[in-house]
This record gives sequence, structure tokens and C-alpha cells, in this order.
Amino acid sequence: MVKSYSSLVPSWVGVFLTTWCLLLSRSPVTSTKLFLEWLDTESLDAQAVCNDGSPGAFYFAPATDPARVNDFLIYLPGGGQCYDETSCSQRWKEIGSTYMSSKGLSSELEKDGILSDDPAVSPWAGANKAVLAYCSSDGYMGDAGASKTTWQWHFRGQRLVKTMIRQLIRDKGLSSRSRVLVGGSSAGGRGVMTNAESLFRSSAASWLPRGSSAALFLDSPYYIDIQPYSPAFVGFAYEEQSKFSVMQTQQALSRSCATAYPHADRWKCQFGEYRLPFLSMDEYPFFLVASQYDAYQLGCNTQRTPPYALYPAESGALNDYASAFAFHTKDSLQQWITASDAEDGTAVKAQKAVLSWACYNHAIADTAGFATVTTSSGMSQREALATWLATNPFVTIPMARTPAAAAVEAAVTEEEEAEQSQPPTAEDKKRVLVWMDDCVGFACGTGCQA
Repeated sequence: MVKSYSSLVPSWVGVFLTTWCLLLSRSPVTSTKLFLEWLDTESLDAQAVCNDGSPGAFYFAPATDPARVNDFLIYLPGGGQCYDETSCSQRWKEIGSTYMSSKGLSSELEKDGILSDDPAVSPWAGANKAVLAYCSSDGYMGDAGASKTTWQWHFRGQRLVKTMIRQLIRDKGLSSRSRVLVGGSSAGGRGVMTNAESLFRSSAASWLPRGSSAALFLDSPYYIDIQPYSPAFVGFAYEEQSKFSVMQTQQALSRSCATAYPHADRWKCQFGEYRLPFLSMDEYPFFLVASQYDAYQLGCNTQRTPPYALYPAESGALNDYASAFAFHTKDSLQQWITASDAEDGTAVKAQKAVLSWACYNHAIADTAGFATVTTSSGMSQREALATWLATNPFVTIPMARTPAAAAVEAAVTEEEEAEQSQPPTAEDKKRVLVWMDDCVGFACGTGCQA
């Protein structure tokens, strides 16, 4: 049973540790070993620090395929979050040494799935790989220094991501010649989703090198706004509102989304269900994975772990809640897909792709399950991502302008600037590859246990 905390403390700790232990028990396919690199807080950014003020870090493995020396996978791992003084204090007691500080980091990291160097496992095998150490507890969205308001914790997720990219440019060969797949799972997927505008923007402030091409891989970032089943959980909407009010996430938010959700509703631009349509509208290429029975969300919302028959007095209500959750996930995705003029199958060029299976799992992209768990039709994340990448969905980060052009640019409106940023054609941006289970019943997907 997932440990139940007070209404002020999230239940993600029990869910996360349970899921993590299950993943560790699986036999690895072919893992990749990455080595620790400290962020240069002296010359790049002194504020690129963990919650406790210790310097940020990342793990790196150079390309092993000579043909892929210009290809990079930049990956943000998951690990939950905190959102108020009580939850952050509880997080520090439970897993603070590895998720709020860099002091306990090991010198090596082994990762599987999308980070594997076996081409049978990952379509991005052989490329340079960088994995940021997650120690900001903010879904990589914050930019607030330690103060009384932040309960004396730093929330510098944005700076950690940006500084890692700057260091990859300076030291590891990331350049205008590079193809970059920026990905993440769970909190990492939400971080990539929320920071997309900073990665792609057509101004000098773009985090990625001008002239490079990029696409996004989003594993399990799709929070849905649904009332929790258990009163012991405050809800993900409340968590994101609290983070927005304290952690200075505003700079990361999409301008188009922030315009649609002004003032008190702006927190929605860091929440999957509300953010996704604007990620598409802003024409950023992305591959989304969303489990219809997302184990993290259901675990937190219900404070229960399946099989629900273990709770005889609640089993019917729990199954009904899980069914409603799955329907909400699938229906909201289908509405967005329909609005985006989806095409099933293979496209000449697909700017977006969605994989949604009827499985009870969460954030398995960097595990063996990336290549083995499938939809009922037999499509794994590995095969679906390879299909999407084969359409070359990458978008080029616009090159820097000359001083004369910059003077002209200063006079144009944001709308005109967007028109000048060389977006994909109308034909390109209307194509979405979709692999979605359509069965009924808890975790009914036939490929979930592969």
C-alpha cells in the first residue's frame, strides 16, 4: 500500500519508490554508462545550484558511432517534486541527499532504454548523451533563490538546464551542426514541455545553439486536471499553483499560453493538459508518451496501488475512478489530435507524435521497458520513436541576425517575429502520428507486461 501522508504532504514518495524498485527488478537490456561532470558555477552561472545550494551536475557519455558525433540526446530524469514548506521538508528527510543536493551523487550512472547504445534498443544509439542530475525539486521550472519565501531552498531548475547546455556547447561539441533530441521522463518530461520556448525561441536568448536542429521527447508529462479520489492528496493542480506562486516559473512559460491563461490561471501553462495544445500551436516538434492508467498520477490521486480488489470496500469506486481517469486522458488527447488534423500511420514528415497505451505504468523510457512494453497493436516506444524520427521532424533554431537586421527586428511585433522564424509548412504542422489503445478495463492493454 502506498504510504498515506497528511493533506499537506504529497504521496509521490511511496509511489515513486515502489515504481523505482519494480523497474530495478527488471533485467537490463543494454545499459549505457555515463560519467559525472560538475556544472561550471564559477564562469558560467553561479546560481546553477541544487535545493541546498550545492553545485549542479550532469552525466555525460560521448558518441560511440563516428557517424553520430553531431547528434545529442539531452535528457532530464524524473523524481517527483515539492511545492510547499511541509512537502519540501518531507522530501529532504526521505530522499534529499540524492534529489535536493549533489553531495551524494555517484561518479557514474547507468541508464537503459532510450539512453542505450544498442541500436536494437534505442534509435538514438551511438549519439552523445547528457543526463542532468535532478536536484531542484521543481520539475526544472523554477528560478528562485533561497529566501524566507522559498523556505530557504533554492529552486533553480531553469538555470541547471541552461547551464548544462552551455557547458555542452563549450566542452562537448554541441554546435550549429548538431541534431538535438531533448527528452525527459515524468518531472523531466514536464520540464522539457514547460521550457520548450526557451529551447527554440528565435532570439539570442535561445538555449540551444543557433543553426542546430532540435525535437522533443516527452515521456509521461501529461498531468490531467481531475479531482483526487483521496482527500489525503492535495491534487496536482494545487501543487502547480503553489509552485507558480513561489518558485518563479513565469519566465519558462509559453507566451501564447500565458496570453490565453492570464493572471491567476497562468500556472496552467506548466500543466500538461493545458500546456500541450500551445506546445503544438507554437510549432515545436514533439513525441508524447501518455499512459492512460498513469501509475504516478493514479497512485497519488487514490493513495492506493492495484489490484484494487485488495480494498474490498472501495474496489468498485477505485475501478470507476481509474476508468474515469483513463477516459479523461484519452479523450483530451483525442480532442487535441483531432484539432491538429491527425493522420494515422506513416507520414512524409510528422511534426508531432503520440503514443498512449492502456497500461498502468509511468516514465519507463530510460528503462528496459522502452523497447519491450507495447500498445495492443505491438508498438513499443522504441519503434514508434524510430518511425517518427525517420520523418525528420527536427526544426532548425534560427541563425543570429546581423546588427542591421537586429535593429529592424527590434521594431517588429511578436506576431511578426513568429512569422519570420521559419516554422514548418502548413502541411508539416498538420501531421500527427498516433498509436493509441482503445480497449476498456483497467490496464487492458495486451502489451503492458512485455
